[in-house]
Amino acid sequence: MIDSFYNSIFGEIKKVSPEELRDSCFSTAREFADFLRTSLGPQSMQKVMVSSGGMYTATSDGKAILQRFDLAEFKAKHPVARLMVELAKTQDYEMGDGTTSTVILACELLKGAEKLSRAGLHPNVIASGYMMAMEKAMHLIDTIAVRLEGVEMLRNIARTSLCTKYSTYENAGLENVVSEAVECITDDSRVNGTRADPKNVHIFKRMGGDAVETGLYRGFILGKGVMHPNMPREKKNVKIAVIDVPLTLKRYDGVFGDKTDYAVAVNSMEEAFDMKKQERIMLDGAAGKILGAGAEVIISRKSIDEGLAQRLASKGIMVVHQVPTREDLEGVARAVGAKIVSDLQNMKPEFLGSVKRIKEWKYEHRTLVVIEGSGEVQSVSILIRGGTHQMATESYKAVYDAVSTTCSAVNSGLVLPGGGATEMFLAAELRKYAIGVPSKKQLGVVAFADALESIPRALSDNAGMDTMLTLMQLRERHSKGSHNTGLNSITRRITDTMKEGIVEPLLTKKLILKGANETARTVIESDDIIYGDVLQHRIDEELKQLGESAATE
Repeated sequence: MIDSFYNSIFGEIKKVSPEELRDSCFSTAREFADFLRTSLGPQSMQKVMVSSGGMYTATSDGKAILQRFDLAEFKAKHPVARLMVELAKTQDYEMGDGTTSTVILACELLKGAEKLSRAGLHPNVIASGYMMAMEKAMHLIDTIAVRLEGVEMLRNIARTSLCTKYSTYENAGLENVVSEAVECITDDSRVNGTRADPKNVHIFKRMGGDAVETGLYRGFILGKGVMHPNMPREKKNVKIAVIDVPLTLKRYDGVFGDKTDYAVAVNSMEEAFDMKKQERIMLDGAAGKILGAGAEVIISRKSIDEGLAQRLASKGIMVVHQVPTREDLEGVARAVGAKIVSDLQNMKPEFLGSVKRIKEWKYEHRTLVVIEGSGEVQSVSILIRGGTHQMATESYKAVYDAVSTTCSAVNSGLVLPGGGATEMFLAAELRKYAIGVPSKKQLGVVAFADALESIPRALSDNAGMDTMLTLMQLRERHSKGSHNTGLNSITRRITDTMKEGIVEPLLTKKLILKGANETARTVIESDDIIYGDVLQHRIDEELKQLGESAATE
């Protein structure tokens, strides 16, 4: 009856019943959790994602796995699967880390909801219980947060994040590079807003070498070379101009661009020579504006004429042009304290930046330009090395996540014990809290606590520990007030994670809880899915009716 009603209005639209919807959602959540669980923690397993073209990616990074999730024929078009992918994207955009934990927790919440639903509990009651548990957890988590103090704790945060990608990074010294980079960009004078912006850490990767050869530069790295062979390859303590103006007359990227109104007809050789002379005068005048301001180095987003480059080289000017992106140009400007110039007529000396050192380097038959600013550092660059493209890419992902996590810790100023300690603490306290909840929502609070234990359970499984015994010991210690007790997955021991330097930012953990809860509640409170482009069908029908009415008139 209902299906025929929908079809009569909207055409052929497939409708799923509430029972079918819940069964498929819970089934997909179970498979999703089982699929990602082994990718959590320092002892995680890798997923090999193979595309139809034969390209493959081997990684344990949750973000990378979910970005390529459509490559796997694993219910990738199911609404729950799409929700999980969007959840991971949101977590990565906001915090840069914690994607795997967020998705696993959301799926475990759905698994808990499945048990309660089959026991006869209404979905809205389950969702309300989850909301009560989440609000209580937000209050409880603040009570065990510790203030971020000292460089050593900053280094511990970076190490914790790096080791969740590969335990071999523990000996690579990358945590020193990451913590130092975040220290450089942290603005202690800023009272409100973000103090450490991860966008000010430029991460550049190059094959060749090993992860231990990764280095930090107080400036910016461009994947370009110096424009002309006669230009100097290194300069120190000079002024630099960062411009977004073309210094060429080439069509589509020159001074005149693609404006055909400026086309001229040449009727003789004399006219051709005169035109070339005028072009040279025009370009020399534009370059003169830059040099007159005192610039000895020019970094340009647009093209620069070859003839002009040769004349600049004769004056000892270093030029790098065709910078790949506007973001790169802005990064250079921040690194040297320059202002990007878009109109040479208004060029002033105060628009220039200061360079302590700029040098062209050769890396495995590739050219880089390393720009180190002088004075207060506003941005830094990390050059990632890897023996293969795969290793360089994985190192890049690990360092990116570590920089984001460390910045998050600096901005909040508070950290939590890692290794599943925070989840075990919240689970224990929520079970105590559930006793005082008189309604059926108590079952939802307990299910939320059970879902939180999935994080230390996954860490234990992946480390090859006796999971049942591990959970029993963790519960025992937390019942005695040892709130920092968690797992050191590398040494496979139950320990005080705060003392061993296994720490996580408070902001990241809060976003994990909120994102997982909201996603799970969205699925739980849904009882219908309609497949079909309903809106477009109605628009087409109305346009058709309007057309018939006009024809009749």
